[in-house]
Amino acid sequence: KQGYVNEDMRPQLPFGHGLSYTTFAYHDFSLHMEENEQITVSVNVTNTGSIKGDEVVQLYGIDKVASVIRPAEELIGFKRITLEPGETKTVRFSFNIDILAFYDKPKHWIVEKGDFEFYLGKNSKDVICSDTVTVDKTYEIDYTKRCLLAEVLD
Repeated sequence: KQGYVNEDMRPQLPFGHGLSYTTFAYHDFSLHMEENEQITVSVNVTNTGSIKGDEVVQLYGIDKVASVIRPAEELIGFKRITLEPGETKTVRFSFNIDILAFYDKPKHWIVEKGDFEFYLGKNSKDVICSDTVTVDKTYEIDYTKRCLLAEVLD
């Protein structure tokens, strides 16, 4: 994109970008949605480098098709972990699908039926693993009880 006097208007780095002195591998990704619309996402993260390091595991969500314009992606949760060389930790997030609810044209907080993609990454553009869940019906939610950030389970 072009900006003022033909300057590039794109961000120089994606949200959540950071550098480390070691490397990490993500594996054994799973996403499960219960009948009550509760979602659990888990992944194992291994320090594949030769020194101790920190990794921030970031979970993003996307409403694939909505009746109103929605964000291209939303940060759902994150967890910073410290790993020794060769060490593996499991990171688990738990949340309700209402985390992606929105205010519709008739002015109700709703979760629309359709597909919702969730992905884990080291930043907003580095998709490491992802999966999609389908909500079968549109329903109104109580916005006072709406989930705003995923709970990190130990």
